[in-house]
Amino acid sequence: MLAYAKTDIVQKFLRRVDSDTYAKIVYRIAQNPNENRSGVPDFIIWNDDELKMIEIKKVREQVRESQINWLSWMVDENIPVEIVRVKGVSNAS
Repeated sequence: MLAYAKTDIVQKFLRRVDSDTYAKIVYRIAQNPNENRSGVPDFIIWNDDELKMIEIKKVREQVRESQINWLSWMVDENIPVEIVRVKGVSNAS
């Protein structure tokens, strides 16, 4: 686990994420790991200007209750979060 924490991508993330935001997320999971580890957004994207949590859903896929809980909490905590809807593409030969 320590080797993973030292990887370039993790170190870049840790330099970019606001320490208060990171602490809030870790604290929320730690309060109730069985309940709060489910529903966390799928991706974290960032550049020099912003960091955003992203939940990916198919066009007609429903957002689960655990995901709604996380998304609502992030909105309340002013953590940028977004649901991105994707449409599959067929593989024409």
